[in-house]
Amino acid sequence: MAGVVYVASHGGLLATSGKTFVPAGLRVLFYAKPETRLDGLVGARVLEILHDVGQETFFGVKDGSVCVDNYTLQGFSDLDVSIRTQLAGVEAESASHAPRLYFVGGNHLPASLTQLCSAPHACRPPRHRCDGIFGTLGSFTEIRISCCRGRRGTQKSTTELSGDRDPRTLHRDYARSQAFSWLIVDVRRNAVTTDEAKLHAAKTYFDELDPKEQARVLADSPLAEIWFEIETARDHWQKEGDWGLYVYYLASTEKVRAGIRENPFLKNIIVACRDRSKALCSEEGKEWFAILPTRDQRWITKIATGSEEWARAQFASKSLNEAGVRALSDAGRLLSAYMALRKLTQRDRIIAAYCENSPEMIRLAAAGQEVQARWSDENTRDADRQAEWDLLPAEEREALIQLVPDVVADWHTREYLRGARAQFPDLWTLTAYCWLLSQPEDLQEAAAVHSDWTALMLQALDVLVRWADHERSDADRLAEWNTWPSEEREALTGLAPDAVVAWKLRVGIP
Repeated sequence: MAGVVYVASHGGLLATSGKTFVPAGLRVLFYAKPETRLDGLVGARVLEILHDVGQETFFGVKDGSVCVDNYTLQGFSDLDVSIRTQLAGVEAESASHAPRLYFVGGNHLPASLTQLCSAPHACRPPRHRCDGIFGTLGSFTEIRISCCRGRRGTQKSTTELSGDRDPRTLHRDYARSQAFSWLIVDVRRNAVTTDEAKLHAAKTYFDELDPKEQARVLADSPLAEIWFEIETARDHWQKEGDWGLYVYYLASTEKVRAGIRENPFLKNIIVACRDRSKALCSEEGKEWFAILPTRDQRWITKIATGSEEWARAQFASKSLNEAGVRALSDAGRLLSAYMALRKLTQRDRIIAAYCENSPEMIRLAAAGQEVQARWSDENTRDADRQAEWDLLPAEEREALIQLVPDVVADWHTREYLRGARAQFPDLWTLTAYCWLLSQPEDLQEAAAVHSDWTALMLQALDVLVRWADHERSDADRLAEWNTWPSEEREALTGLAPDAVVAWKLRVGIP
């Protein structure tokens, strides 16, 4: 697989790393200087402009004499990946775009922790056969690696790109990032500020940046990443409440959790939810759970160890009541109840599982499905549909339309065509045909298979064929003309003007 691939990840040297040979014919390029960290903004810019000049480059030869440190590479967090994906000048993880961009821990390099060579005692020149970077990507002709190259505790950083054609852009990005960092930093603690006024000002500033500028700010500053995680958690709390935040917190990585705990407001909510969840299985806890809003109940079912069954059942039952399913069913509004039930079960697996084992909901679902099947059955007569429709109140009709929209729409079209046909007397064949031709195309298509219209359409076409027949005598035309009312004569004139005008001239009819 000839070509270039960018590899993006964290990276570094361990005490046991050693060295490994560069595969024959492979060009390996590093953007970080040896024994340094790669600044986040520099690493992101590499992917944005697809930079092709490294701080150090190695060319592999057959005898394996060209060696590099066997760096350990580790996958980014989800946020770091999304930042670099936003900035990248090529679609990430794609197998069809050139050059390629792969993340360690992604689709093509699935191991979240790997090395350039994962089997240094087994691999021999000129090729690697291991699951490391050199073994997995050995078919490429050039690997460009965007990662740190320092050891644990390394303070030196690579803060510029070698051969950058526009270094001022990077300097502007640094200035913007620094300005943002001053908005969010608590200098005394060297942490994200807890001052709500400052946090609001920072969010306003951040929201005014375009998406790529936002990504560059986050790529440059670990503090900005922590701020972003805090704001994301706060947004989640605003949408989903205390328990939604708590579940979000539990599902996050330890790094994200630590960032969220830096905010006193969010930390207090998390601590309160944690303490409350410990007593959930007690009688008092069950009583407390029963009065919670269903939104909170649902979140709690995700983390309430030992209480899943009763908590889920109570949440599902309360959700059904709040949606009015039982009340509608008790009031005889079967279709409205069934549609409310369907909406709940389609969007929530807990409610769906509960309903599968509830005799009450099973009966309701069966009744609704029976109506659905009856209306969808091609053998059901339109007259029977009309009789059933006439008995339904307005709310039930609306529910039926939601249940089988296409069936009801087609039936309404047929009924409309039937009513329209009844408006024309039997002798007004051409008049009715003219009206049909003035209607939308989909209505004409429906009429072509409608029993009340197919015969009429054939009769009208037969008349037009007769009047276009040059062998037909003018006397026969006159005899037919005299049998028609004025409306039919006018319709024929509109349908076949040339034939009618020529005939009138020949026989002297004004």
